[in-house]
Amino acid sequence: MKRRAKIVHRNLELCFPEMSEQERRKMVVKNFESVGMGLMETGMAWFWPDRRIARWTEVIGMEHIRDVQAQKRGILLVGIHFLTLELGARQFGMQEPGIGVYRPNDNPLIDWLQTWGRLRSNKSMLDRKDLKGMIKALKKGEVVWYAPDHDYGPRSSVFVPLFAVEQAATTTGTWMLARMSGACLVPFVPRRKPDGKGYQLIMLPPECSPPLDDAETTAAWMNKVVEKCIMMAPEQYMCITFLFSAIASPFWGGLADRKGRKLMLLRSALGMGIVMVLMGLAQNIWQFLILRALLGLLGGFVPNANALIATQVPRNKSGWALGTLSTGGVSGALLGPMAGGLLADSYGLRPVFFITASVLILCFFVTLFCIREKFQPVSKKEMLHMREVVTSLKNPKLVLSLFVTTLIIQVATGSIAPILTLYVRELAGNVSNVAFISGMIASVPGVAALLSAPRLGKLGDRIGPEKILITALIFSVLLLIPMSYVQTPLQLGILRFLLGAADGALLPAVQTLLVYNSSNQIAGRIFSYNQSFRDIGNVTGPLMGAAISANYGFRASIHGTVYVVVEYPRYRTDFSPFILAKAENQLSFSLKPHQLKGRIVMTMYATLEEAIDAAREEFLADNPGIDAEDANVQQFNAQKYVLQDGDIMWQVEFFADEGEEGECLPMLSGEAAQSVFDGDYDEIEIRQEWQEENTLHEWDEGEFQLEPPLDTEEGRAAADEWDER
Repeated sequence: MKRRAKIVHRNLELCFPEMSEQERRKMVVKNFESVGMGLMETGMAWFWPDRRIARWTEVIGMEHIRDVQAQKRGILLVGIHFLTLELGARQFGMQEPGIGVYRPNDNPLIDWLQTWGRLRSNKSMLDRKDLKGMIKALKKGEVVWYAPDHDYGPRSSVFVPLFAVEQAATTTGTWMLARMSGACLVPFVPRRKPDGKGYQLIMLPPECSPPLDDAETTAAWMNKVVEKCIMMAPEQYMCITFLFSAIASPFWGGLADRKGRKLMLLRSALGMGIVMVLMGLAQNIWQFLILRALLGLLGGFVPNANALIATQVPRNKSGWALGTLSTGGVSGALLGPMAGGLLADSYGLRPVFFITASVLILCFFVTLFCIREKFQPVSKKEMLHMREVVTSLKNPKLVLSLFVTTLIIQVATGSIAPILTLYVRELAGNVSNVAFISGMIASVPGVAALLSAPRLGKLGDRIGPEKILITALIFSVLLLIPMSYVQTPLQLGILRFLLGAADGALLPAVQTLLVYNSSNQIAGRIFSYNQSFRDIGNVTGPLMGAAISANYGFRASIHGTVYVVVEYPRYRTDFSPFILAKAENQLSFSLKPHQLKGRIVMTMYATLEEAIDAAREEFLADNPGIDAEDANVQQFNAQKYVLQDGDIMWQVEFFADEGEEGECLPMLSGEAAQSVFDGDYDEIEIRQEWQEENTLHEWDEGEFQLEPPLDTEEGRAAADEWDER
């Protein structure tokens, strides 16, 4: 935190040299206070209903938006990074839904959450580097939110003044967007009211004729607008970009991929053992709360155990292995509360923590001496970046669907837990042993899962885990429906037993599919992300069940659970487990045509064959360790651009075999080469010398798959046929 404060202080020193040291220190303190408030306001923006947002937010200057719309022109909504930006964007979307521009987060969980939150009021979201998508939307008259204070890299920046800084790197994107779309620029400022009683969303007068002589002129003008906006609430501006993450599992997963899963098991067991001892010594509730949080941060034993099994067991037996492992988790869930209760009654509460710590330390030594792992350490430089992790997946959408499926499973499982005892009491009437009956009914699903998990896991290895998963989900829904209409505890117990048998197959099936669709190199991170979704479900399920039962009754809580499980595949078809069987057999990569990004000019080739040859040469130059004979073209897409002067520009995306079965690398042709998968458009050479009359006259795009390489007669014939088309 001290380092962050120094960075903020340095930024203020550069931009405002006239400030005294005391004034800067006060500004730093105010800015960090604003950061804390901004975290809460982000949650408000994503989760509050519209009526609450409207109640606390005042909109000023909406007439400027209406005036531009009357001209039937697109609106480039220029919003810099105030800490209240999420709240302001939500309120603006309630008035005039538009298209948001964002930077995908490396953490898929946070990325999904921020996208979900922002889509509550936006029509859609675009990657901040998707210039073509922005231009297309602006030409249609849409409202597109854009941040000129984003860092787009040195190749997409010019150096112009900002406050007292003479040479500040500033994006050229504003110039490109305004010039190519003809949109009006409308700056907007979301800020807290000076009296602290609510928020203001201020739209400044539009600029429909900004200076567009060149990129530097536009950037310098844009920085003046940025300065004006910042000075309206300087302490609320994001003086430094940093991210707080409350989820530690992905961190430990990445470390496991680098250092080995066994080491992470040892770290988790020893760390939790030490924290358990400290919890037994805690003197007040706040110490206990902090230690509980630390216990969560040091966790990760289960996902790393899953990853260890996934990488050490033959894949055709992973279903059985993961199912057997889940029996250990179920056994612990059954025996833990029982043992804890007996020990607490016999020895008191504090000794239970010391006994638990002893068990964890024992687990540490068992892991140390009894578990063997074949693992080759990976250096930090060789570790895959998050984007590379996603592109290395056989089917990214399938993996994300499995994450969400895990969340839904835990929501459905946990939603009934808070009301179970009360529900049993309602069914049993006035009996003396309600606690015993409730305990039995709570335990029977675990017993059933204990019996079914390894058997169904083994069956999944034989017939396919996706079939087990789909069947178990359907079976669970069919059991939940009559569960809300039972009349006796015995009926409830029988249905809960059958439900437990189905539940015993769900998570092992999900984990087996994750094994099938990820490599050993990234298994730790994939399982840790899945654990994050599981933890969210563990929190969300009981809250949902308690809220529904408190307002509508116990049976309604079960109805709500059925609704969540049934509606999930219906409304979120991209994440639906019911497409798993189909997705399992799909190609690893989507062969969609690459998009032309604004006025990006690519090297022109007369024929497709020349474009492929150039791309192949670049691929070999960038990858000297790959044999030239192994870099044959396997599949490609081509887009043909016919310019007004008759020149032809080819843009080609292809996949070159790396020599290992199933391993492919995506590449593009030309010196402006760029892969659609990593989206790093900073590497594209942007030639800005084009004149207005040199716009694309015709754009023919198509998709063509070439099975034979171009160094064969069949390949050349196919290329010639494509040239003629």
